[in-house]
Amino acid sequence: MRYQSHRHKHRIIGFVLSLLVIGGIVGAWKFVVGRGSDIAPADDQAVGQITGRPSPKVVSSRTLIFGGMDLRGSVDESARAASQRFPFPFKPLDSFNRSGYDAWLSSLECPLGDSGASGSSSCDGGYVDSMGEWFNVLALGNDAVGSQGEGAFTSTTEKLDASNIQHIGSYDSNNVAKLCDIVNLPARYTLNDGSFKEATMPLAVCSINTATTIPVDLVSDTIRKFSEVLPTWVFADNNSQSTALDTQLYRTFIDAGASVVLGTNKGMPLVESYEGKLIVHSLGGFIGNRPENNLGMGLSIEIEAQLDQSVLLWTRLSPECAKPADTCIETAAYQGLVLPKYAYKFDTVSLSINDSLLVEKGTAEANETLQDMIGWADVLEALVY
Repeated sequence: MRYQSHRHKHRIIGFVLSLLVIGGIVGAWKFVVGRGSDIAPADDQAVGQITGRPSPKVVSSRTLIFGGMDLRGSVDESARAASQRFPFPFKPLDSFNRSGYDAWLSSLECPLGDSGASGSSSCDGGYVDSMGEWFNVLALGNDAVGSQGEGAFTSTTEKLDASNIQHIGSYDSNNVAKLCDIVNLPARYTLNDGSFKEATMPLAVCSINTATTIPVDLVSDTIRKFSEVLPTWVFADNNSQSTALDTQLYRTFIDAGASVVLGTNKGMPLVESYEGKLIVHSLGGFIGNRPENNLGMGLSIEIEAQLDQSVLLWTRLSPECAKPADTCIETAAYQGLVLPKYAYKFDTVSLSINDSLLVEKGTAEANETLQDMIGWADVLEALVY
């Protein structure tokens, strides 16, 4: 009888341990996409079958990237004559199908002053709310913003924060600790039943003013620090035409671990593949004074990751990473997160000028001409991600 009790005791213990293991698996993988979600835990088909709920298999974010945006000069003059001043410069952007993208990024090339106080040195701060309806992330590492000093830069970042626009960069390119940060990109989960749910994806972004002398070794170390934990995109601006020195510098950024370099220099669009990674030497002009003299290009980048445990935990950590003075890298290291592998899809988007001298999307034929001019097919073939 004692043996019989002892044997049953082992069975009971084994059954309890099995329940604990299953519960631990479910708890470890469980996550919620929005309140009231009915999504099953990710990347565990067995658990998905137990719960009977659709489970996410892939997370992706489709972004659209533009060159420099400057709301002074003729842009502001035209806006003042419009019935709705502050939304006016952005109205033609409907042509790019904003809802077809999860996130838009650009480089802001003027500090934001007070509303009604625009001038030759700053953009009117009244534009920021309309800006926030279109853009998720703005790069500030350029001479136009940096040359106005710390006060103007702080005023700009405070206005962007108030409109929930994430920003990257510093007024001082020698302050290498402030040149890169992790942003929180809107994204979507693709579920195994073909449906979608809102999500976020983390991405490291740097914004560097290359018009000034920068400590290249220290900047490279900063890029390397971020690229060891997350794919890293680098915005670079020399406030002029792209030069051979820029080419060397941008390749150095790739050598340091950058996944993509986005030069917002002036002039005709120019791209290359270096070590299998994309360098855009010149995105050219976007919204700005006399854009017809400096018309650039848009770049669509879609990133996608298969959901494993590390990618899942990164998506959960992503909103915290977007907060100022976060400890995202340290938290990721503590949790043992590894560098997520993002697959890339690239495409160009041509720009054109409408009758109001504002930028809108170019035609499909214009985009084909753009791709032929920059040798896009050869560049794509040489990329390795």
